[in-house]
Amino acid sequence: MLKNAKWNIPSIFSLSLIVSFLLAYFFFYKTPNMPHHLDGKLYPILYVFKAFPTLFSFFIIFALPSSKQKRLFFIGIALGMLLLAIINSVATLAYLESPYYGKAFHFFYKIEYNSPGITILASMLPIVLFCFNGYLLRINEKLKSENAFFIVVFLISLSISFLFSARTFFFLIIANVIVLTLVRLCKMFLLSNKSVYYKFIIIFLTLFVLCLLLYLFLEKTYVGGRILNGIYSEKINHHIDYWNAVKKDFFVYPRMPVGPEYTFWYHNLFLDSHKTSGPITALLLYAYAFFIFVIACKNTFKRYYESFSYFHFYICFIPYLITTIPWESSESQMMALFSGLGALITTADTETTKEFG
Repeated sequence: MLKNAKWNIPSIFSLSLIVSFLLAYFFFYKTPNMPHHLDGKLYPILYVFKAFPTLFSFFIIFALPSSKQKRLFFIGIALGMLLLAIINSVATLAYLESPYYGKAFHFFYKIEYNSPGITILASMLPIVLFCFNGYLLRINEKLKSENAFFIVVFLISLSISFLFSARTFFFLIIANVIVLTLVRLCKMFLLSNKSVYYKFIIIFLTLFVLCLLLYLFLEKTYVGGRILNGIYSEKINHHIDYWNAVKKDFFVYPRMPVGPEYTFWYHNLFLDSHKTSGPITALLLYAYAFFIFVIACKNTFKRYYESFSYFHFYICFIPYLITTIPWESSESQMMALFSGLGALITTADTETTKEFG
């Protein structure tokens, strides 16, 4: 498969950063400051099961001959994540008592763990499908099976997020609904032959209904209440703690004191990689994230539709990267997705997909 792959400088550079990060993370790893009852050691065999899927995700997507095959493989990764989330959600309902916020049951490990792990895995597939199908710009009514599949997946993910009272997925839904509404209204205003008064009435009514629905969601649902009245200072304090640890010297292993509720992670992929495996590892990860972001931006500004869909997903993916700990927890599949996204971005078709907008 690699013989038929189209090698290019961005892909080679991205792959070298991924490989370097995986090696640096292992060889520079130091057991972080953790509660005494937890084992923070990095075991080689367990690390292999994390590192190889991340590496193979990039390799396979890079080597597949067509854009459609690349996207389907990427969707397959997200589908596997959703299936695991469904299994663990059912196991949680069977083995644990409500409420389920902050706790879940892992069906295969037979242990109780933190619920954000499930909601993160459950939310990836609907986001991937929404971005890749281009729903933000247009809805292709001819793709009936794809649209139906998206609706089913979205409802399942929504149910899981409601079950565990997760906020991040709802943040993204709200943001995308607002942008989608504004895009549709702009197109209607610019392209419709109706009178200006008619257009303004439609715009006013649409925005009124949208604001009303948003108000009802925030005021009348438990999840909405968590969004509206959530304690965000802890997340901010994590970043302040990190800054205080590295502001005088970036080339250290930043330490974070164990909090009263056993909070000992920054809950940020980049910051926690710095904490566990040092500055070189963090710089490699920063470089990879920044490089593929620049490539996605450049191709999007050139109005390549395929690149825009990847860029859109990247924007939706970032909140998960900076609020979770996928590499050190049970959501290491997120790194396979992050790696695969780099392969998609750097091998995007920039010749036959110039149909943006």
